[in-house]
Amino acid sequence: MAADFNGDGKLDLAVANDATNTVSVLLGNEDGTFQAHVDFPVVQGPTSLAAGDFDGDGKTDLAVVGNGFSYLLGKGDGTFQPHVDYLTSIRVISAITADFNGDGRADLAVANTDVPSLSAVLNRPAMALRPAQLSFPGQLVGATGQPQTVTLYNPGIVPLSIQSAVASSEFSEIDTCTGSVKAGASCVLSVTFKPTASGSQSGTLTISDNAVGSPQIISLTGMGTDFSLDAAAGANCPASGNCSVSTTVTGGQTATYNLQVSSLNGFTGTVALGCSGGPTSAVCTVAPTSVVLNGSSAGFTVTVTTTAASMVTPRAAPRKWTPIKLQRFGLPLMLALLLLILHERFRSKAAGRKLALAYALAIFSVCLIAAWGCSGGGGHNPQTSTLTITGTSGGVSRTLDLTLNVK
Repeated sequence: MAADFNGDGKLDLAVANDATNTVSVLLGNEDGTFQAHVDFPVVQGPTSLAAGDFDGDGKTDLAVVGNGFSYLLGKGDGTFQPHVDYLTSIRVISAITADFNGDGRADLAVANTDVPSLSAVLNRPAMALRPAQLSFPGQLVGATGQPQTVTLYNPGIVPLSIQSAVASSEFSEIDTCTGSVKAGASCVLSVTFKPTASGSQSGTLTISDNAVGSPQIISLTGMGTDFSLDAAAGANCPASGNCSVSTTVTGGQTATYNLQVSSLNGFTGTVALGCSGGPTSAVCTVAPTSVVLNGSSAGFTVTVTTTAASMVTPRAAPRKWTPIKLQRFGLPLMLALLLLILHERFRSKAAGRKLALAYALAIFSVCLIAAWGCSGGGGHNPQTSTLTITGTSGGVSRTLDLTLNVK
């Protein structure tokens, strides 16, 4: 096969060597002589060659047929990249090049002997993906799992152009390989799963490119798992326990709640437990401080130790300004008027004056007591507090509110 392999305008020579499975390239001196040959490995049993620009880079390449066929992509200096092999039949005896589909690229037609046929190899961008789908293990809602990868390979001769790679729904593509992927090269796409809801989730990874069949779509599936905090039930609820989110105690006593952590959709992992809120000076204790779930549930206890001083706060009875003003100002005036009338009536009689004074003092005492009872008074009302129980796993928290009434 004669062609200009190094771009110097002089014809060079390529020869297939069946015994050594190589092709020898001899660069021409343009005087009928050639430089020393350089050998390049190719497919087994080469019998025929064809020259053309198969990868569209403006440099002359070689196609070598034998047991299948090989492409030797030229570097433009008379040397070639490592051979890329393809199979149409066990034995191929000849090949020709031409643009069979009018896309401006050199295609290849080969004659097969073992299966009498002719194969046309169109040099169009191609893509191979592995794996064809991704399935993610159970992942806690709100947390991002470990990435899984898809390898994108260019099995063709023409460079593959990747425009975008987008994951849908609960999935994210975090390591794109957009741009050009050379013939025989590959790149890796990384996909993560971060569910926003518990249960089975599905999505797609859509790759837009210039290969046949674009866009390429890979199916994605995963399971969102979760855990919840609730009042204890079933085996987690002791016979004499308080399996409720509310209780009432007297100040100074200890309140107890029997609770549980439940796995949703197969959640597995450790949940750390904590308590916050509640009455002033009260001490809230969680036991145990963490539980390990393996798709089931686990019980725990919350105790709140109260103190009488922190639980009972005096509260004034409602005041009404109209009665208060009457008692503070009207009653003294009425008392003074009554004393004056009694004084005038009984001033000539010493005994009468003493009796009037006694009545006046009695009336004054009654008015003071009445005024105190209307304007203020003491009483102790029950105090209601809210405690928040928190469960945390993998940086994700769930909460449960408890109600505590202290008499």
